[in-house]
Parts: sequence; C-alpha cells; structure tokens
Amino acid sequence: MPAVVSRNPVLVETIVLLYKWAIPPLVNLMTDELKSCQMLPASGIAMVHAVNRMFGCVLQTHWASAAAEEEGREGNRGRSSSSQSMRSVEEDGGATTTEATEATEAALTDEQRITLIDSMFLFSCVWSIGASLTQEGRVSFNDSFRTLCSGNDERYRPPRPFESKGSMIPGGTGDKSVFDYFLAVEVLGNSGGQRVQWTTWTDLIKEEITAPLPLDLRFDQIVVPTCEGRCLKELLDVLVTYAQHPLVIGGSGTGKTVYLQNFLNDRMLVKTKTSDTSTMGGGTMGGSMGSGEKAEYCLKTMQFSTFTTPPDIQTNVLEGMLKRKGSRTITSKSSQKTLFIIDDINMPEKEEYGAQPPLELIRQGTATAATAATESTVCMYCCELLLLLL
Repeated sequence: MPAVVSRNPVLVETIVLLYKWAIPPLVNLMTDELKSCQMLPASGIAMVHAVNRMFGCVLQTHWASAAAEEEGREGNRGRSSSSQSMRSVEEDGGATTTEATEATEAALTDEQRITLIDSMFLFSCVWSIGASLTQEGRVSFNDSFRTLCSGNDERYRPPRPFESKGSMIPGGTGDKSVFDYFLAVEVLGNSGGQRVQWTTWTDLIKEEITAPLPLDLRFDQIVVPTCEGRCLKELLDVLVTYAQHPLVIGGSGTGKTVYLQNFLNDRMLVKTKTSDTSTMGGGTMGGSMGSGEKAEYCLKTMQFSTFTTPPDIQTNVLEGMLKRKGSRTITSKSSQKTLFIIDDINMPEKEEYGAQPPLELIRQGTATAATAATESTVCMYCCELLLLLL
C-alpha cells in the first residue's frame, strides 16, 4: 500500500469500512448462488486474497502522483528553515522564488482521496471476486453488485452514497454491466488534482480498430482488437508490474496464448530480454536491449504436457534457467526479475488420488517462493521469480 495512504488514519479507516461492507455479501454470493457459474471455483479466503492483491496493485498504479506529492511536501518542510535564511540575505531588488512550495500546495483533500479509494476498491472487487465468472454468472453478479452499491440491500448499507460523488461505476445503459467499464484516474493539469474517469473497454480500442495494419504483417500475425483482449492486457499489465502471479483461465481455443503474445509485444517488449529465442503460439516472444542496457525482466517459457513431472520443473526452471545466489537462494541469470510463462498448466496427468504434483509445486512457489533442491532436502528460495500461468 502506498505510504500516502497507509500514513493517513482517515484513509485507512475508509478502507476498513469498505472491506467490512462489501466483502461478506460478495463472497457469500460467489460461494452460494454463483458457485456453479465459476470457471475456476475458489474458496472465500482465496477471494479475499485476490481482492487484496488487485486492490494493492491498483492503488500503486494510480497513486504515483499522489505519493510524489506527499514526498515533495515532506521535503519542503525540512527545507523551510534554510529557505527563510536565503530570503534574509538577498540583496534589494532580488527575486525570491518558491517554486518547489507552489508545486505542492494543491494537495488532494481527504474527501477527494476517499473518492479515489472508493472507485479503486469497487473496480478491484469486480476484477478479483467476479473475474472467473462465466457470461451467465456475470449477469447475476452485475445485478447483485449494483444493488449492493445503491444501498437497497438493508443488511449491507454502504459507508457513503457512492453515486453522489461519482465514484460508483456508471449505471447500466442497455447491455452495459460493471465488467464493461475501466477505471482511469485523470490528472488535472499542473495542480496535482485527480478525478475519477470511468470509460468502457470499447472506447479504449477505438484507435486500435481504425489504425492501419503494417504492410509487412503476415496474415497469421493479425490480432483483431476486442474488448476482452484490451481488458486482459490492462489487468496483466497492472499485476505483472507489481510482482503478482496472474492465472489466465478460459476454454480451449479461446485465444489465451494469442492475447498473451499481444500483451508481451505491446507492454513487455522493451522491458524483457531472452538469452535465446522463445516461441509461443507461432510468434517470437521477448525483446532485445541495446548494449550496456539492463533488462527489467528475463523472459522464459515452458509448455506443460501429460508427462510433465515435478523434477522437470525443478531441473529445467529452478536450476537450469536460473542461477544460485548464495547457498539457499536462486535468482535470474541476466536481469533483475524473471518472468516465467507456463502454458497449458492443466495438462499434467492426475495421480491415483486426483492430485497433480507439478501444480502443487507451482502453488507452493507462488505462495512461499520456496522449493526443495533436487540433490538434497535443503529448502531453496526463488528471488524475483514471477509466474504467468495459462
């Protein structure tokens, strides 16, 4: 959580009230009424963890300017005494400048910050608790979510009237649901002020739809812009940037690999470097950095199959593609972070009791960043390893 939020008791209390109000009814809705509509059933505690991760990432993404504003204000306090001394020794006719102070005078009020937090929390609930729903389940979730936010449910009254402050997701017009809107926080000029701007995924892809295709683009490389594709790109960008482990779910042939390839080409190409050429879905994945530049991510891929076993993951991933840093730490060979993409994660064969050992190893790695070495029972910790699962 950004320091500008965690250090403010009013904002902390706001977040606590939001959790107490919204999480219980939404979790009950998913585990009782919409359990059969989930593509990947999850427990209540897993949904709460998902909200925490998504909400934290959204706060970090949209609060960058506010955090800089807070740091600048604190720095100005420390320099106030020296500024007074400088003014006392200026000669007649000299101009005194206070540009640093003027730049941070227009701070956001607590009311404005609460409005931002309300919006970010509602958006995070939609794309964490309701993210794995089928189309039929999304319709029911949309109706229940809007009823909850409007205050019509007497059992769960919202902490404040959202619609009066503009933080509530816009009312459904036609077939628009809460899943059709994207939260954008607009910075108002040089004042440092911010306001919530809800827009649809359709609006975000208008330029992509009308943009001409490159002349050297092959037919099999054409990706038609869609709302689902843009939504997946934006959510992956937020989660990967702040070191979460996204799991992309969907039926066979729905374009998960193609959308991921598009995300990597658009958002990660300049941040990644591969020691060798990796291919996925027929396209080249990863990028190259100039001489002397250090990539932010090192990109690796692995394709699961029916015959994939835990030793395959330990040997190929943890030891073959990474390097040891100390006796119990594994880190990337060539850059700060390793983005490891695993395709067809559901392919490993189930054992006698229904478990899939390779997936248990992956789950352990995402939860604790720890695994056992192949040649001994020593616990190894993976440093800066980020998994993206398909």
